[in-house]
Amino acid sequence: MLTATCFDFATNKEQQFPLPESVFGVSPQVAVIHHVVTGYLAQRRRYTRQVKDRSQVRGGGRKP
Repeated sequence: MLTATCFDFATNKEQQFPLPESVFGVSPQVAVIHHVVTGYLAQRRRYTRQVKDRSQVRGGGRKP
């Protein structure tokens, strides 16, 4: 059985809490965690940059 230790600063006592094996007893899948974190950080990014298209670029005609 997995347990977590919680320290109460008001009473200076430690308490043990049981953790469910179905949630905390499995090994993590690094690929899934990486996919979730990458998606989260991509959504936080602000898309303020812009690339000019053909009509906005100056010049580009014949070679002088």
